[in-house]
Amino acid sequence: MDSVLSIIRSYPVVAVAAILSGVALLWVLVTQCTGDVYCKALPFVGLPEEGLSLRDSWNQQGPKVQAKGLREHNGPFNIMTGQGAKTILPNRFAKELQKHPDASFVQHLNFDFFGGWKGFEGVSFVSAHEKVFIDTVHDLTRSLALVTDSMADEARLAVPSSFGDCTEWQTILLKPKTGLLIAQLLSRVMLGTELCRDPEWLTIARDYTTNVAMGSMSLRGSSKALRPIMYWFNPQCTRLRQHAQDANRLIAPVVQKRRERARKLLEAGEKPDKVADSIGWMTIHAQGRDIDYASGQLGMAFAGIHNTTETLAAAIIDLCNNPEALKPMREEVIAVVTEHGWSRDSLNKLRLVDSFLKESQRCHPALGAAMGRMALKDVTLSTGLVIPKGSRFGVICPFMDPEVYPEPENFDAYRFLKLREAATGSGPASEYLHASMSAEHMGFGFGSHGCPGRALASNELKIALGFMLLQYDWRLEEGPTFRTFAVANSVDARCRVSYRKRESEIEL
Repeated sequence: MDSVLSIIRSYPVVAVAAILSGVALLWVLVTQCTGDVYCKALPFVGLPEEGLSLRDSWNQQGPKVQAKGLREHNGPFNIMTGQGAKTILPNRFAKELQKHPDASFVQHLNFDFFGGWKGFEGVSFVSAHEKVFIDTVHDLTRSLALVTDSMADEARLAVPSSFGDCTEWQTILLKPKTGLLIAQLLSRVMLGTELCRDPEWLTIARDYTTNVAMGSMSLRGSSKALRPIMYWFNPQCTRLRQHAQDANRLIAPVVQKRRERARKLLEAGEKPDKVADSIGWMTIHAQGRDIDYASGQLGMAFAGIHNTTETLAAAIIDLCNNPEALKPMREEVIAVVTEHGWSRDSLNKLRLVDSFLKESQRCHPALGAAMGRMALKDVTLSTGLVIPKGSRFGVICPFMDPEVYPEPENFDAYRFLKLREAATGSGPASEYLHASMSAEHMGFGFGSHGCPGRALASNELKIALGFMLLQYDWRLEEGPTFRTFAVANSVDARCRVSYRKRESEIEL
């Protein structure tokens, strides 16, 4: 022992390096020896014939793995993700699992997007304060008339500010522009006028969602054993930690004013005013608890900006690729806005725009396997198969199933409008609305954990797309458009479009 101490004193740097190496080795051994929880009765599906490991098969060729699993097993099967094993279920199980009390969406989200890791506070907030978060979104949805007015008002400033008034063709990267636009519209709803036009906050709101998606994707694609070390050198994770600090600096003063007002209202026994921003509602639902409001707003940004940005960007690409839809969609917006203006009710009359957005979402879904859940207890399916407690599972979306959608490879802007018109009664017809959920179209999820803000997102998209249709011409430039990681689809960051200012037929 004395000789060991003597060596440590003589060579302290070497000793520290040896100790750290030993700790790292121990971590690797412990991590590699810890087994995943998954349904061991099911086979794993991968692409060994292409020289890919199970994990690389899923990460690199997720849709192909999913198609192979359905073809060869016609039932549930396992895949290996960067976060471990996961069970994939055919779509026929969607309805029986849509309200299952022991299948948690939030815990699945927290696991997949590294809730609890520094910088991922927006994800952590949704998990830790699920009821506050959901109740806030529901109150915003119930105040949709106020919220829609606010977003339309903001669009009048944000769209020309984002794209300018140049009548000559100019080329841009699509996602950064649409991301800032969506960030501004949603920030009007989230934070009111105090911060919704602040360039620093808008950049944080847009980039936070991107960095959560890219950072978690990068971590999932890395070695599980070395992930805690790589996290500190990952550029997206570094930015996330900075985003969290900056968001707190900007939002804390605004929240303090709202909390003080809410406190006075509650003490006076008064009901809160109807508001068109999330801070007011979040303050009320916190009921005096000292929650992290900045993280709450980052959670709202993560939930509301990323997918909406992707959907708007995909819609612009589809508009460029299907120019025959442009004229009738413009005419519909002109007719509706001329007669009714921008309102919650008038947006419901944009039937072709609604169908176009739902078809775009079908062709470019955020996920090819939705209803991601973690089993809080053993979950027994109708077939008798038991999904064990602690395991994760998802349900395949049938977006490209010809038995559900004839000629699924073809983009048809009128697809869901025709389905609505063919349906009888308000119930069946409502299934084909953009904001509706069904087992056949899980663009907003499905069941009790479906997106609670889908009506808000749909209205936001209609407003943004309406302004962009009437005020600008668009064309797609050569280059990449979409990319896939596992079964997650997104617009490629390198996608470029050109646009020019046009004279709008009406005053928006």
